[in-house]
Amino acid sequence: MAVKYKIAGGVALSLCLAFIAVQMVRFGSQLPSADNSEERADNRVKRDATRQLVDSVSEPEALSLHGRLNLAKELVDNGEVDEAADALEQIIEEDPGNIRALLEISLIELLDRGRPQEALPHLIKALKVDPSNDHLLGEVADIYVETGQFSAGLKFFSKLREHVPNTPAINLRMGQILFYKGSYKKALMALNASNLSSRYDGQATSIRARIYLHLGKVEKSLKEYQLAEDKMERRIRAAMVAGETSDFLVKWLETMQIEMAEGLIEKNLYREAENVLYRLSEKIPSDPEVIKLMDLAKLGLQDNAG
Repeated sequence: MAVKYKIAGGVALSLCLAFIAVQMVRFGSQLPSADNSEERADNRVKRDATRQLVDSVSEPEALSLHGRLNLAKELVDNGEVDEAADALEQIIEEDPGNIRALLEISLIELLDRGRPQEALPHLIKALKVDPSNDHLLGEVADIYVETGQFSAGLKFFSKLREHVPNTPAINLRMGQILFYKGSYKKALMALNASNLSSRYDGQATSIRARIYLHLGKVEKSLKEYQLAEDKMERRIRAAMVAGETSDFLVKWLETMQIEMAEGLIEKNLYREAENVLYRLSEKIPSDPEVIKLMDLAKLGLQDNAG
């Protein structure tokens, strides 16, 4: 019986053949089933290629940048974050404009190492390649907000807007940073910019709803909130139908709902907060922040009733 294994590298092939020989000695002339053999061969290929990537051993040209990037992703998924980061750094050194590698290493800094400041330079490099990328713009704006670097964020997006004018996503992100900075009037100006297209209308409306709440315009805030929720949910459904990623939109919607509930509770508007949280609790019922806010709203209603 002839069994062919397509495995990169002579050493890996020798190891695989030696393994088959041991199996034949133990079990006579019976070879493992074709399915199991193929699975083991595939696993060995991945392991050998991954070791080659991490250890920088022979024949680096045998694996494309795309293949090495996929293997780096596998390392991340397997919890080998430091090895993945080293591999991604090598890819970026060879291809400085590789957006996927830049995004992957920024996610390692953000999610695995908890160092948003270290992620920022990688994201900014990626934005230089694709300055109108929604996802990259959002990640950069979020980092500036989360680290409290409002002035630096506004300076960055202002300069970016000079290079790529009439980019609605940039106006949206400037409005987002201005809102969290507490510059509500300037935020409204950015969000009401004439070139803020319908694609970003739901997100812009969600920020306006929170601004009006902070300004004490509760009725207007609740009206804007309802509009924002409807627009965001339609946008999410449209993205899913089109096969596009909607995770960042879902996150945006949930953040809006949580922050609206917090603001309403601060103003002792417990019934309105409960209405907001009820719909959110249907989607993420075990979220500790949602549970905490729901308890606060119920407690406030009980106090008012008493």
